Amino acid sequence: MNLLRSTFTAFCLASSASAFSPQISSKKSLFIHQQRSSITPSITQSSSTRLFVGIHEQSPSSITEEDIRIEKMFIQVLREVGTAKEYLNWLIEESGVSTDVVEEGTTFADVIADKAAAGEVGLFGGGGDAPAETPKETSYQPSHRTDVGSTVLLSGTVDSTLLNILNNNFFGDDPVPNFEFGKIRALVEDVAAAKKKAISRDARYGGLLDKLVIEPISTPLPSKEELAGVSSWIVQLSSEDASTMLPQIAELAKDSAELNNVVVMVAGTSSNTVAGWDAVVEASADGESFKCTLLAVGELTDGGKEGGFYHVGQLAEDAMMSSDTQPKLSRKKAYQLLGYALALDSTANQALTAYEYPSSVIEAIATPYAEGDFVVRDDDGNELVDEFHDVKMQSRVIQAMREAGFTQPMELDLLVSKGLAAYKEYVANPPDKENAFTSELATKKCCSGRTGQKDHGHTRGTIGQKQRGEGRRGLKKEGN
Repeated sequence: MNLLRSTFTAFCLASSASAFSPQISSKKSLFIHQQRSSITPSITQSSSTRLFVGIHEQSPSSITEEDIRIEKMFIQVLREVGTAKEYLNWLIEESGVSTDVVEEGTTFADVIADKAAAGEVGLFGGGGDAPAETPKETSYQPSHRTDVGSTVLLSGTVDSTLLNILNNNFFGDDPVPNFEFGKIRALVEDVAAAKKKAISRDARYGGLLDKLVIEPISTPLPSKEELAGVSSWIVQLSSEDASTMLPQIAELAKDSAELNNVVVMVAGTSSNTVAGWDAVVEASADGESFKCTLLAVGELTDGGKEGGFYHVGQLAEDAMMSSDTQPKLSRKKAYQLLGYALALDSTANQALTAYEYPSSVIEAIATPYAEGDFVVRDDDGNELVDEFHDVKMQSRVIQAMREAGFTQPMELDLLVSKGLAAYKEYVANPPDKENAFTSELATKKCCSGRTGQKDHGHTRGTIGQKQRGEGRRGLKKEGN
């Protein structure tokens, strides 16, 4: 016992922490770090990861040329992510959204406690109304639909992930400001099996059971009478049934006076078109009758890593959906996208696709753009086009968003509303006083075709390192 006591005393009185002792920062410094309203670009930081980490320092002779090359590639990727962070900073500044001022010393727990005392958050996340805002490191604010209503109907699915999003449980999920459903209806063929699948611990303690109504149905789609009182409708179909059921969905939605939103997920898609969707678009009358959203996915898989790298884009323009290999997407991610698609304005009247990239692409995005010092050449010395250039650019934006604290709805909104074309235009023409960049300009240039872009959609590295550096310095002078 005396030995243990003396060891503990020595640890507490140590003048400096060793490599094996915890590094404890002050509450004030932690607060300042968490409350930064701007997104710190990685380019201003040096690499925090050393190539050789261990008890003994490595001798210079043990460092090979390959080690140096890998370290240079890592630093370059950090620079590319830094450019994406500057892009996000610029978007936030252009939106004119100010960051909420929080009293110094206030922690996230203090904010939650105050909201609970005010009745804004109930026990276990249920009961109270969902807060309009959540303390975040970013002030990016997507536009939400104002007509989702109080009743949502589910056809073809009772997935627990989707139900939790619609329930808008604050604890464990990012709250959606416009989701205030008083009733969540699900029409299924087997009520007992559906209840067993849908009712989880989150459902019991999160208030879902107060809203969820599971009713039997003998047909895949509801009748006109069963749609009465429904303001939003979420449907899941297989690609085999889409051609026959989508026209029926169009007629039902058009004849429903109270229905404002229709979101459809078609699983098993392997092409750039979904047969029957044109009927839904025509019935919606460009959103005048109702807003429609299509999410076309390939094979749904179980498992999958939380927060993995995935793609979201326009179905008609996607090259992966026109390939011979059917893309895959985890069920959890698919239902998250499906739920958040109902919330956002940017997804209204859109035909989208989503999938996860194969392992070969994941390995490729860990390398810098093939340009400048990192250009790839063939045996004859000719420069090769970087076939993963667009994927790398999108991955840099996603990584920047996650490091900045973007929620999943924010992430989806930026990927759909801005897209890769907007980021490409930003990189090619960094904003300054003489050259103001807008998303409308990006859309116009994307449609008309940019110079230096190949027919297969991959962009050559036409901007030198010096030009990019000058562009970034110019941006910092303007607002960063």
